[in-house]
Amino acid sequence: MYTYNEACKYILEIPKFSKKTSVDSLKVLLKEITKGKEIPQIIHVAGTNGKGSVCTYISYVLCEAGYEVGEFVSPHLREMTERIRINNKDVSKECFTDAFNYCIKVIDEIVDLGSKEHIKRFGTEVIHPSFFEIIFLMAMYIFANAGVSFIILETGLGGRLDATNCVDKKTVSVITSISLDHMEILGDTIELIAREKAGIIKEDTDVVYYVENPVVSFVMEEEAKKKNAKTHKVTDSMIKSLGEGKYLFTFVGGESKEIFLKTKASYQPKNALAALQTLKVLKDKGVVDINDENIINGMSKMKWQGRMDEAYKNFFVDGAHNDDGIKEFVKSVNSFKAAERKILIFGAVKEKEYEKMIADICTNTDFSDIYITPVDSPRGLTKEVLFDTFSKYAHNSRIIVCNDSYEAVKRVLNEKNENDVVFCAGSLYLAGSIYESLDKYAKTEGK
Repeated sequence: MYTYNEACKYILEIPKFSKKTSVDSLKVLLKEITKGKEIPQIIHVAGTNGKGSVCTYISYVLCEAGYEVGEFVSPHLREMTERIRINNKDVSKECFTDAFNYCIKVIDEIVDLGSKEHIKRFGTEVIHPSFFEIIFLMAMYIFANAGVSFIILETGLGGRLDATNCVDKKTVSVITSISLDHMEILGDTIELIAREKAGIIKEDTDVVYYVENPVVSFVMEEEAKKKNAKTHKVTDSMIKSLGEGKYLFTFVGGESKEIFLKTKASYQPKNALAALQTLKVLKDKGVVDINDENIINGMSKMKWQGRMDEAYKNFFVDGAHNDDGIKEFVKSVNSFKAAERKILIFGAVKEKEYEKMIADICTNTDFSDIYITPVDSPRGLTKEVLFDTFSKYAHNSRIIVCNDSYEAVKRVLNEKNENDVVFCAGSLYLAGSIYESLDKYAKTEGK
């Protein structure tokens, strides 16, 4: 039997970006792991940015209405347990460990049968699942045994070949905003990436999708038509800011609702709209019984780490890590007009378009001080590369080089004034280490 730490070590040693297990192979494992348990209603969410936020908005409202909700999201920022949530709370380490021990036993027994027996018994070869896939299987085992009413699944990369797409029984599919990211895996055009995301659409279901350009709309409508799926297209024009966190949301069909969102992120209203439209679809289908009070309370309570999250007074952590994410980050930063100084902590990984992100930040914001730090990952950019890149674009900012995120956090908090506002961006790896550094700062500095 594995302990929690041993289970995490085992999972981490599986290559994160190894070749995907086939969907058919995962269907076999899922069926064996959840044997005898009924899979509840599935809400499936894909997209480039905003997936986790959409999942969590939906979950908060369903929980307000009294439903038990399982949520599978990624990545985690500090603990692996963050990836598996029930009623907006991470599962316990004990629950995670029990699920791992059960699932790995089933997986090993099946994999050890050999390919000939696999073909004979299951009609397909079954191979050991990858990092993401094994946690997905654990989540489904936990949810099936917890007896939740709904499971909300966030895809990892893409959609068509994603582990989560081995689930055929879906109530609704949701596709958030789409942009160029993970191009080495998903394709180098918006159309190719959109087709991969659209792969989660199943026969005779509903699909809610957010559209920002006609190519995405064309792909979604075309793929939905092939599956006889009903589309619900949402756009920026369906959101009107009323000031002070209040928004007027209009749904497909014309109905409107005024809702307060507790967020400083410019991008969250569109994620909230996608979630609200999904909830309306579920209500119209007779799948859920929710009222305006459930919606208003759930949406206003939603909190999601790493998404312009005020983790400390005037200290905002954002996981923006691609071109579109940084553009939205810039909008959010520029909305803070009363700040005395704006300060940035930045780190990124090698395979992202980091120079483009840095150029955008330096050209379109007014950061007085920029603290750069390597992220805690073998894929992280060195402080030397970060310094050289920022030096090309940050002509009006002071650039401070730090050895790690804790040094950056400590220096910023010790030097900032009360009315200065601090922002962190560039990588979800950085976001996770910033939270840990803030905890360490509070303990060691007594603040």
